[in-house]
Amino acid sequence: MTGSDPRIRIPSVDECLRRMDDHGMMPNIRRHSFLVARVAVIMGQALNKRESQLNIPLIIAGALLHDIAKTRSLREGGDHVEMGRKIVLEMGYPEVAWIVGSHVDSGPEIADSIDEAAVVNYSDKRVQHDRLVPLKERLKDLVVRYGKTPEKSVRLEKMTKNIERLEKEIFSRIPLSPDDLESMIENEPPSLSTGGPVLKHGKGRGPRAKGR
Repeated sequence: MTGSDPRIRIPSVDECLRRMDDHGMMPNIRRHSFLVARVAVIMGQALNKRESQLNIPLIIAGALLHDIAKTRSLREGGDHVEMGRKIVLEMGYPEVAWIVGSHVDSGPEIADSIDEAAVVNYSDKRVQHDRLVPLKERLKDLVVRYGKTPEKSVRLEKMTKNIERLEKEIFSRIPLSPDDLESMIENEPPSLSTGGPVLKHGKGRGPRAKGR
């Protein structure tokens, strides 16, 4: 997707925040989403400097809404990925819904085409709750938390291999290393030109629950 395609409908940051409120997103899931968005913007902008044509507002919206159904899933059960995809699709944002629906699993082809969904997927895998962590630490946490059955363990093993491939592919294209992200987040300006300080200092309401 290109950054200037007028056919793509993208919710503003303010609308994303309203949708978070509408769906009762828990405060720490919001913080997780804000940090994923910040990481994704850094990654997307770095890739665009190397001739990619990523749509940064689309990346932001996808990152902010990727866990839109997480609170409902924790309370009622169900797959938060598919639930979230349907919610965003019903909002009228199919490209954002596609990102939401692909933010957990990734096929073997993901490292061959670095698009907005791949950027959000990788960024989500670098944020454990509301902390930026190395990819291996995050993947280990996911295996411990979700690899409870042989089927889920195999699925997570495949995801791990794909995300590791994706990390190598992304950083082969930009003059950064995975370790550089921490200092870049720490030294980030007070606001992001595409999102404002809300991406850095977002607030939420409701009881605590662990974000994805």
